Amino acid sequence: MVEEKDPSKQNGKIQVTRNGPYKVSGNIPLYRMIIKCDGSTNIPSEWLFAEKLKTKQSYLLCRCGQSNTKPFCDGTHFRINFNGTETSDNIPYEKMAEQIDGPQLTLKDAKILCASARFCHRGGDIWDQISHTDEPKIKDNCMQNESDCPSGRLVVIDKTTGKPIEPQLNQAIGLIEDPAIGVSGPLWVRGGIPIYSANGKLYEIRNRVTLCRCGKSTNHFAIAAITQKSTKRKGRNKMEKKNQEQEDIEEILKSKPKLYALFYASWCPHSQRFLPIFKEYAKSNPDECLTVMIDFKTDLCEKYSIEYYPTVLLFKKGKVQKRLDATPGLGLTKAQLLELTSN
Repeated sequence: MVEEKDPSKQNGKIQVTRNGPYKVSGNIPLYRMIIKCDGSTNIPSEWLFAEKLKTKQSYLLCRCGQSNTKPFCDGTHFRINFNGTETSDNIPYEKMAEQIDGPQLTLKDAKILCASARFCHRGGDIWDQISHTDEPKIKDNCMQNESDCPSGRLVVIDKTTGKPIEPQLNQAIGLIEDPAIGVSGPLWVRGGIPIYSANGKLYEIRNRVTLCRCGKSTNHFAIAAITQKSTKRKGRNKMEKKNQEQEDIEEILKSKPKLYALFYASWCPHSQRFLPIFKEYAKSNPDECLTVMIDFKTDLCEKYSIEYYPTVLLFKKGKVQKRLDATPGLGLTKAQLLELTSN
């Protein structure tokens, strides 16, 4: 563990710039942080502080994902006309989170904040274990797994004190790397650093939050806690095209007697790993397979109750007969697809 600076001596902040980078000020440390997994599984075991990057008191972090000097901004957002319009309505965590009560702990879960770090599965799924927190080992495991959730999706409350159990985090920013699945993750903003929108609005200050650094997140909070590319870039024409595409998909679903539809997100690492598997299956069954990138099709996700990506639905004449939902933080496997399609 690398020692961080005393937060009481810091007054750092992050400013989202209009269609540009994150401006970080207040001498906030910047680290490369690795998700370490044990054995052949993709279940994380611990966080590793791999490197402290050299920074100045203020610096700019790439938000468009195209900089040649990542993680720092080199001005590429100007050349590619990056649209980083913020669309978050800044809903407080308490209003987003669902609640699961256990004997010793209460789990609060704001699913939309998930950054797919997968610590929630270490030693057992936290949602299953919360009801067994009268067992000391399980209680400790739940508290540890919640504390290692970088996005703050998960929060556990001590039912004796009524207070949340939060890790003590000094102000710092982590560049998440996930070598087990071969992807780079979001920015991990630690220790309650204030984040301001491009128009000066202060977002809810939290101990843990993640911010997009790929420029492709289209979900208000998933992986990109605050910003993403806007669906309003081309105004009315863009919206009309979106509606037409959705109507076309609906017609295809209704017209086929049998159809396996893969719903995936371009920014989701689990979708990226599963898409080639599904396409390989589709080569032998081209008339029975459809891929749907849901980046701008949130209405479809709501209609078919799709919460995690990727998800495969079996349609028969437009009606869902079976579904294969991704396991949070793990995605789907070839074996699961073959089991679905063989029945």
